Amino acid sequence: MPLFVAAACAKRKSAFPLGVCDWSARLVGNPSIMDFAKNAGLNGVQISSKISSPKLPFFSDSKIAAYKARMLGTGMAVCSIGATCMNAHPFYAANGAVDYIKSAVDAAVKLDCKNILLPFYGPADMRKKGSLQMNGDFFKPLVERLKAVAPYAENAGVSISLENSLSSADDIKILDAVGSPNVNIYFDVMNFGYYGHTDTPSHLRALKGRIGQIHLKSSEHLLNTGKGHPSDMAGCLQAIKDIDYNGWLVFESHRFTPSKEFGALELFKSNAEFVKSSMLFL
Repeated sequence: MPLFVAAACAKRKSAFPLGVCDWSARLVGNPSIMDFAKNAGLNGVQISSKISSPKLPFFSDSKIAAYKARMLGTGMAVCSIGATCMNAHPFYAANGAVDYIKSAVDAAVKLDCKNILLPFYGPADMRKKGSLQMNGDFFKPLVERLKAVAPYAENAGVSISLENSLSSADDIKILDAVGSPNVNIYFDVMNFGYYGHTDTPSHLRALKGRIGQIHLKSSEHLLNTGKGHPSDMAGCLQAIKDIDYNGWLVFESHRFTPSKEFGALELFKSNAEFVKSSMLFL
């Protein structure tokens, strides 16, 4: 390689693709989320379904066609598909959960997407009551169902990423028991502190190589306030860099109430500008 080319490559900025959740833009199941993401200066979207229970199919053919049309029209990508109804219908217990996630994988393939977000909040929370540790009663059924869906995801080249309120240590126990490279963690930089775990950057580092995607959000909405959760946003960004993560960074909001002066579009534009000016893009 010529020296001038090598020098140019050495100076090239990181290029994390940036996305946004459709639920944070109040556009669940709406293909116009693609236009929203483009206007916010992003690269793609995390989409979800309005269906409130695990019924098949995850997306109809007509819905997939509508998304593909807006992808073509905007240049946006689908970075992840969120199986959000699994919060109310826990994957480890709900009837039809495995087939529902397989259907999400099918939809992902049609949308050229490589990630499924499988969440465990609310009724699906896996912690012992009053504890930060996992309720052992959920471990075996969870692992069995993940093992049932993992080969399907592997064959499709899609990752199933678990987002939950557990510590990195409990997450690692689950991943080790499943033993699939296509089952990993969806890391949310706000949630670890919000659910009582300290030192979020250390959890990021503990999960090096086992993170499918990352949610960037703050309990204060704007990522640059230095307040709320996470308490150390700069430390989180440094940890993302330190673990050599190079996937999607997806913006989400937490109980954000838009106003005439500052709406969701302004929020995600501001957060995108903050991240693009951070150490991650040096």
